[in-house]
Amino acid sequence: MVASDSVVRIEVVSSPTLNQAMNHNGLPLLERITVRSDGEEPLEDVRVEVEVRDGFGAVLSRPWQTRIDLAPGATVTLDRPTLQFDPGMLATNEEEMRGEISVRVSADTELAVTHLPVAILAARQWQVSESGHLLALELLAAFVQPNHPAIADVVAATADRLGDHRLHGRRADGALATRDASPERIDAIVDAVIETVHAREIHYAPPPASWGYGQKVRTPGDVLDDSVGTCLDTTVLLAAVLEQIGINPVLWVVRGHAFLGYWRERDRHLPDAASFQTASAVNAVDLGLMGLVETTYVTAERTPARDVARRARQAPVDSWLRTRAADLVGVVDVAEARLMQVLPLPARRVRADGVVEVVEYHPHAEPQDSSPPRSQSSTAGADGSSGPAEDPAGQKLPVPPRVRRWKNALLDLTLRNKLLNLGAASQQLPLALPPEHLGALAGIIQSDRTLAIRAGDDLAGQVASAEAKDAWSLPGDLVRTMLTQRSAVYSTQRDADHRATVESLRYRARTILQETGANPLMLTLGLLQWQLDGRELTAPLVLCPVDITSTLMPLRVGMDPS
Repeated sequence: MVASDSVVRIEVVSSPTLNQAMNHNGLPLLERITVRSDGEEPLEDVRVEVEVRDGFGAVLSRPWQTRIDLAPGATVTLDRPTLQFDPGMLATNEEEMRGEISVRVSADTELAVTHLPVAILAARQWQVSESGHLLALELLAAFVQPNHPAIADVVAATADRLGDHRLHGRRADGALATRDASPERIDAIVDAVIETVHAREIHYAPPPASWGYGQKVRTPGDVLDDSVGTCLDTTVLLAAVLEQIGINPVLWVVRGHAFLGYWRERDRHLPDAASFQTASAVNAVDLGLMGLVETTYVTAERTPARDVARRARQAPVDSWLRTRAADLVGVVDVAEARLMQVLPLPARRVRADGVVEVVEYHPHAEPQDSSPPRSQSSTAGADGSSGPAEDPAGQKLPVPPRVRRWKNALLDLTLRNKLLNLGAASQQLPLALPPEHLGALAGIIQSDRTLAIRAGDDLAGQVASAEAKDAWSLPGDLVRTMLTQRSAVYSTQRDADHRATVESLRYRARTILQETGANPLMLTLGLLQWQLDGRELTAPLVLCPVDITSTLMPLRVGMDPS
């Protein structure tokens, strides 16, 4: 919007909505304020002030202002003013209302003012549309509250029910450990969750008429205590239970409906936290990597026989993926959203004595893997040194000719040796990774985990909006978290160049492998820059042979088993 003023003009770009989830996760209401001087005199010490009021005139934002100088004809742009809102007022807002954003520019007198409408949503209201912003879809993860006190009773009852199951005539294990659990064990835990929630006799409530654009989402406590919930309510409830247990949930949104997905293996995830493109998620279901749950089957109206869990897991495949795939709107990978700093809303509960209890979310610490790295080509001696591989009889195995040629090439002291000089002919894809994280990167490759390499500008959702515009400006703790928990790094190239380099690497590596039988694709850790006869040379410090396991974006590489 532009203020009609002969001296100063104001342009404001803002979000059309404001709610508790946006404020809690630090999403900016204002994207940009542009102030332009049309006068012939310079303006000094100009104040720019912003405030937000609700429909009753109450001020929601804390005071914000900045001072600028305006030369004649000059323009000053303020990116993402950091407005602070009263979290208590947003958390207790029960109904959507119209509000107003006011931006004033003044010196000794008021120079310009502009007002913009904003929809102030109810505290538990979520909105999205197929043409809407991706962040609106991603924010659905904020309504999944594994921190809610009501979840603890469901988790305990799930463990009891799991222990009551019979497997081959024996009482099953009731432990809910998921770190090293098999996909079948994950399915069994999910079945126990479904049966536990089904036993609570929750009644299905149809969504309101405005569901296509948004809905008030009940908390886990509201659903469990009031025994009523919509498909979206039961979906976020079960997602909260699974996240608390340690199973990564995925939220599926379709036209007029929602259901739940879950990863059957711990380290699986979608390329992005939220996406309107569902092909990757559908493919994961087809490959058996992700399970689905029709959460309305946990309500009292759905009372199939003893196989309620089996029917609940099969229903989404039959009802949507096989017959109505065109109605799929989007998916939200909750674990990826947590990594992108989309955190659950604080859980509010009124105790019997009238005290309001607020429970904040604290992510679980990732357990460290203490197992030693696997060695494939050597054995360790008593003193910890490694030697040639031996057969069970204790005889040294002969070294294959290809390995001998490779070892001889390593001893080549000319500049043809890539260990001494990478050379201009080498195709490279540099990674945007601080030096202190090289050890973590080497550990991922050595432990036979695949590494996802994303383009430098491939920042999705919350990270791109609130933190940075490219990989170089990401916070160091987020870079390390993505590396250690999601095995993901960024390259220094933008998307188009990144894709071209990946395709070239794949082609050259495959060609040389076919011609020579040796894999030329290496992950280098650290560089040594040196000189010889006035020439600037670069040599790698550590080489890790890798294979390209997938060229679908993001690129994935893994340790070369040969």
